[in-house]
Amino acid sequence: MCLRFVSQSDDILVNDEGKPRLTTLASCRVGPKTPARPIFRDHKSYTQFMTEFAQNNPKPARARIAIAFGLVFAALVGTQGAMAGAIIVNAQTGAILYADDADRGHYPASLTKMMTLYMTFDALATRRLTLSQSLAVSANAARQVPSKLGLRTGETISVENAILALVTKSANDAAVVLAEALGGSESNFAVGMTMKARDLGLHRTTFRNASGLHDRYQHTTPRDMANLAIALIRDFPQFYGYFSTTSFTYQGTTYTNHNNLLGRYPGTDGLKTGYVRAAGYNLAASVVRDQTRLVGVVLGGDTAADRDRAMADLFDTAFMRLHISRPPPVPAPLVEVAALTPQTVLPAPAPATLPRVLADAAPVIATGVSDWSVQVGAYRGYDGAQRRLQEATLALPLGYLHARPEIEPGPNNALYHARLVGLTQSEATTACRILEPAGVPCIVVSGRPAPAGGLEVRLDAAEDTVEQAPVDRATAIADVLRMLLPLRPAQ
Repeated sequence: MCLRFVSQSDDILVNDEGKPRLTTLASCRVGPKTPARPIFRDHKSYTQFMTEFAQNNPKPARARIAIAFGLVFAALVGTQGAMAGAIIVNAQTGAILYADDADRGHYPASLTKMMTLYMTFDALATRRLTLSQSLAVSANAARQVPSKLGLRTGETISVENAILALVTKSANDAAVVLAEALGGSESNFAVGMTMKARDLGLHRTTFRNASGLHDRYQHTTPRDMANLAIALIRDFPQFYGYFSTTSFTYQGTTYTNHNNLLGRYPGTDGLKTGYVRAAGYNLAASVVRDQTRLVGVVLGGDTAADRDRAMADLFDTAFMRLHISRPPPVPAPLVEVAALTPQTVLPAPAPATLPRVLADAAPVIATGVSDWSVQVGAYRGYDGAQRRLQEATLALPLGYLHARPEIEPGPNNALYHARLVGLTQSEATTACRILEPAGVPCIVVSGRPAPAGGLEVRLDAAEDTVEQAPVDRATAIADVLRMLLPLRPAQ
């Protein structure tokens, strides 16, 4: 019988020889003759495993093996299984009640639609759109893959129906309709989404489309999605009620909300689910009890049920820490669209009491001398320089989120120099190798140029940090085992 860790999911696997009796840890091969199967994914099954292990291996020398597995399992699996990251935040105070890999990059999937809705709500608030306004469906919108309403080229859909389609069905075609109405094209809208993300403090988020369909350069973090959820509640309380919609009927078909916590987990009043294969199952949720609002984000669940269970467990623990008990479940009737107006939402706390979460992040120190930059062009107008910086930001991968865009005017403001600063020499050189094939001109600049009182597109001090590379879990496991199990390699 052999045991091994799988770095992607941290499952412990055993072959089918029966009882969990360990003979060697130095090598383990699972082939066609020894098929592997998962034996536990949580503390309960782990406890049962270790109890049986102790009964079948009474020798004291085996104690160190049990200790090793206990430490590794507690550190890597914990109560949340294979989640890629999670965070629970008290929305009134900004206190982080739970965080696990809260700044780790991950694909947002349909949580992207939260920003699409933020941009839509902003357009409604500024009267650039109205709820009853009809929007045309383009061929690009109609050809989107599911999940979708099945809109056809040349049809129209109202802004309100498009909103409802996003919060319930998570319709990709409706998302593109909104994007094209606001940005002219989906790609232009995605640039605006990313710039709005920077304005809101989402420092590690880049959007490449309006729907969340997979794009390897579209990424976020649990902390950033919590920031976005809080921004939606804070900035648009008059529209936040749409997230509480449990069903939506369009052209004779009724769609139910994918957020399974609505009506099932007491106090849940909305936000969004997401799934693509590369991301796993994501969820951002808001729960209110005793006038206390918590916002939670879970990314990378193996199944929707795992994700929902993890979120409920985290909320339970967080409310217990605040000494707020869980009320008895009350069956909640489905909310009919005809009865739903944006004003029916539970009143959100005052904007001043909904702080940004990112400020609580511990800074990560960049390695190397970060006084290099890349120049991506010099332009006669400020707008041209800004557009080029947006293109460059979107073309670079996740590891360049710490780069800060700057626009420096030349003598007499004749030209505006567009630069990404705060890079090491190696990062700057690599950036140009990435940007030039993407059609973005790039020159490596040694030493950060002085602003000279010029224009600077700044985010804030938190952008001086870089994201640490993910821990090599297989190496970490091997290190623990080497310390605790001085066993000879298998012959």
